[in-house]
Amino acid sequence: MQMDSDQLKDAALCALKFIEIYTGKDAKTKRYKALRALADMTLNDLERGKSDTECKYTAQDIFLSVTSSKSFEDSDKRNVNRFLKDLHDALPTHEAMLKQIAIDNNFVAIPTYNFSASVGSGSGVYTEHFITPLERNLYDTDIPAEDLKEGEIKYYLESVNNLPLLFRWINNFEISAWRQKLLAFAIIIGILVIVCLFLFFMLVFLHTKNGGLEIIRALFGTLGVSSFIAFPLRHLYLCLTNRIISAPILLLPNTVDNAQIEYVATEKLSPITGRPIRKFRVVIYSSTCPICQSRIEVENGGKEFHNRLIGRCTEVPLEHVYSFDRFLCKGRFLRHL
Repeated sequence: MQMDSDQLKDAALCALKFIEIYTGKDAKTKRYKALRALADMTLNDLERGKSDTECKYTAQDIFLSVTSSKSFEDSDKRNVNRFLKDLHDALPTHEAMLKQIAIDNNFVAIPTYNFSASVGSGSGVYTEHFITPLERNLYDTDIPAEDLKEGEIKYYLESVNNLPLLFRWINNFEISAWRQKLLAFAIIIGILVIVCLFLFFMLVFLHTKNGGLEIIRALFGTLGVSSFIAFPLRHLYLCLTNRIISAPILLLPNTVDNAQIEYVATEKLSPITGRPIRKFRVVIYSSTCPICQSRIEVENGGKEFHNRLIGRCTEVPLEHVYSFDRFLCKGRFLRHL
């Protein structure tokens, strides 16, 4: 029982640390204020000697706890269950970030939110809500916990939800043996189509007499179709070679400004080569600016930092600029004050 209580304590502490660090667009929403209330009440009851199985709370408890901190208004009383439902859907998407927080702080568990079935009527007053600890794999140290040096920042990994249906397939798309061949075939076909288009344009150019309009139409048609094919091929090539690129804006939901497409190794091994099978995934790397405490988002470096990704502060984007190392999940200040 003691170990379960210790796990629950670490899970609640991890939840509070997450709320302190997380700076996404929805960070101030009431789902996370409800999570803070759950974590605070859990820690207080554990300190009073309650067991882990007794740390369960009604929506009314949560409402009163958050109201005392002036985060909820009286009009929110009937909406607590909706805030908690949002939390139930959103918290699993932060698992990577929660695991990294647990690693950095030596927590043995991360938080998950659960609830029991309602045993009465009303607006969730009789439904019990609680944090369930999910034990962290002690060997899950893909990103080691290290103390930050002066001028360094720590990046955290976030998931991207609600990708447009047209692009949803790319997230967690594994490049296994037959898919690798299919991908190579698609690239070859794309290149051949572009070559054929330009050959077609040359034929139109050479055999058209006094037909300037036809040549212009053929040129614009060739450039348009070629660009439509070359654009995704270029992004695919850069992702395969650089292992990470900025995700095109069309790939992202309206709630996300910057995200990345990674080409990462999985735990599966190819039966042919023995090497890890890789996959694409759409993620967000973010941090908190140590100067102004605003969110840092990873984006293309532009002309000044050509051919690299950088971390740029959302509040002072021209001056608070940081490097980005996806392997170490660290960065350093790139401006001299």
